[in-house]
Amino acid sequence: MSDPESICVVLPVYNGGDFLRESVESVLSQTHEDFRLYVCDDASCDRSWDFLRQIDDPRVVLVRNTRNLGLFPTLNRLLELAEEDLVHLWGQDDVMHEDCLDRTVSFFASFPAPNFSFCRLRAIDDRGEVISEPETFDDRLMSIEDHAVGSILAGCHPGNISTVCMRRRAALDVGGFESSMKYVGDFMMWWKLSRCAPVGMIGDCLAEVRYHSGQLSQDLDAAYFKMIEIREPLLGFTLMLPEELHSIAARALRWRAIPNVAVPMFKLARRFDLSGVFRYWRGLRSLGSPLSIVMRCLIVRILSALGLYGRLYQRFVIDEMNRKRQSIARSD
Repeated sequence: MSDPESICVVLPVYNGGDFLRESVESVLSQTHEDFRLYVCDDASCDRSWDFLRQIDDPRVVLVRNTRNLGLFPTLNRLLELAEEDLVHLWGQDDVMHEDCLDRTVSFFASFPAPNFSFCRLRAIDDRGEVISEPETFDDRLMSIEDHAVGSILAGCHPGNISTVCMRRRAALDVGGFESSMKYVGDFMMWWKLSRCAPVGMIGDCLAEVRYHSGQLSQDLDAAYFKMIEIREPLLGFTLMLPEELHSIAARALRWRAIPNVAVPMFKLARRFDLSGVFRYWRGLRSLGSPLSIVMRCLIVRILSALGLYGRLYQRFVIDEMNRKRQSIARSD
């Protein structure tokens, strides 16, 4: 086992509201005491900055953007500000388990190969009530190909930035987060960091991630940007695979990832927001024929309502991908 590496936590804040205090306190209550917490307030217009300025702890490094830059430019500023080897990303709504940093440092000492790791999360609501409990497992590595396949078949593995710890040097070497992205900059980063290294999987639940209506991930406008931005990392993951798997990857995208991004358009239609619907329709052109995408989305929704979609996707996409990969492995 190699020597433990230094670690820090980076926290972008924008209008942290009622949950910011609990989030910060959970970080400062870590059993691992040798760390710094870098906080950047992204020009909040609530009382977040007032609260942050009152924190009296030498481990806290506090800066503020003069204007609102967005999540990923703010994360890049924090990456540049940090000096430690490992950077644990954190969210203003979430609660860090007291052993999170200890477990993360120990993981990288045992598994030095990854450029980033993620842990399990427990989902909570705005009252702190548990929405879902994760399955836990022994710590392990996920191969480059397994991560690419899983990202195409099922989406973003970490689930939330608050589960992720990155090697700072690796993150800077790939250019940091894509500052032009509003929604998919994290998924893009996981692609860039996993192109040449396995991914670390910490099997314990180390974070409680809060889901509520005020989040970026719940915003219809942000969902539009997700639709526009998602193509690049999905294409990147596909190109990481052997050519024999490309057709199955394309099938997965046609019947899962791409139909999913059309769902907000139906929400807008139910609100009679015609300008929003037309905007989504135009945006779908970045992914293919809007009519074909909407039709597939409707088919997926109907099959899901009938309880058939999961079984069909498993049979014709996941099982087929596994069979093809096994065939390639045998031929090698």
